[in-house]
Amino acid sequence: MFPLKKEKMYAVGNRAFFEELSNKVSLKDIADKPLIFYRRWENIFLSAFAEAGVSPNVFCINDDARTTAAWADKGLGIGILPESVKALLKNKDTVAHEIDDDRLLTEIYIVVHRNAYRSEIAKTFIDYVKDKCKF
Repeated sequence: MFPLKKEKMYAVGNRAFFEELSNKVSLKDIADKPLIFYRRWENIFLSAFAEAGVSPNVFCINDDARTTAAWADKGLGIGILPESVKALLKNKDTVAHEIDDDRLLTEIYIVVHRNAYRSEIAKTFIDYVKDKCKF
């Protein structure tokens, strides 16, 4: 297993959802807004909101980061996404605010079987990706 990148989570959506909020937002800041996130994060997000002492207004739980990004980009709510997914956002009125909560960090890894054969091209690929994704 090779770590590639750590990412913060972002609240993304139409700028109207973020009026009077700073560039970094807390879970309390966004809890009452219609929230969109994908199922992989459901337990982590719900636990983090509970630990923050707030109940989230969940609008949609879906199965894919692209769906979360698309719905947030259409202004349907606030998507909670890793930083790398912000690249999918196209609407000029969509903004992204870092969520200021250390519980909501994600890491990307290359996972390979420890004892499996790795061809030279596979080794070269792993080295290339590790070099490009240093954190």
